[in-house]
This record gives sequence, C-alpha cells and structure tokens, in this order.
Amino acid sequence: MFLEESERQFGTGHNLAYNFIREYSRYGIGNYPVYYYPRALGIITLPELILSPKFYFQKTTQVYLVEEAGFFEFEFLGHVFGIPTSREYNLVEGNYLRKSQLAKRRTFYPPMRITKITDIDLMLKCIH
Repeated sequence: MFLEESERQFGTGHNLAYNFIREYSRYGIGNYPVYYYPRALGIITLPELILSPKFYFQKTTQVYLVEEAGFFEFEFLGHVFGIPTSREYNLVEGNYLRKSQLAKRRTFYPPMRITKITDIDLMLKCIH
C-alpha cells in the first residue's frame, strides 16, 4: 500500500530508495518492523473519511508525523504507523523512535512493534 500510495500522491513509488520495501514484500526477506502508535486520546473522524479512507503522508498535514532518514510515518483512519525505508534502518532506529515518541508525547502512547493486525486498536478505544 505504501508504494502505491506514494506513487499516486507524489510519483515516488518507483523510487530506487524504496527497493528495500519492494524486496521485502516480494521475497519476505528478514523481519520487517512495523511500528504502531496507540492513541492516548480518541479521535473524531468524518463519515466521508470512513467511506473513502485516505493515507496522510505529509508532515504538514499531520504535525506529529516525523521525518527521519531511514523511516517513514503515515496515518490511515486515525492510526499512525512507522516503517523503515532503508536496509540499514537498524542504524537509525533508536534515534527515530526517540524523536517520534517526543513529537507524539501528548496524544500517543509509546510505539509498539506489531506483528499481527490484532495488535492494532482498530476501534480507537485508546485503552493501553
């Protein structure tokens, strides 16, 4: 979804910098981390966003999204995720997590590494 949406919004889905994501999704290489930021506060959303969901990729749209080399954050249906975009993500992972947690400290709990869709608070109950 990330590659398709970045291509649709910015024309960057075929960027060579995202080869790591392509290789992982095609060949299942390694253990790709996906970070989920549970909301500390609820969210009110518009019915049209539920009927026609949008990915929010730009920091200017959602001020708590962090831009950090090697990681990318986006919001979808009120859920915020962070994914690595570089094969060497482990070199910047700690710094990314610190910066991101600091930026989100008022509205999100610390990030959790998810492995299953059931790790996500799909109903946005904000129970932590």
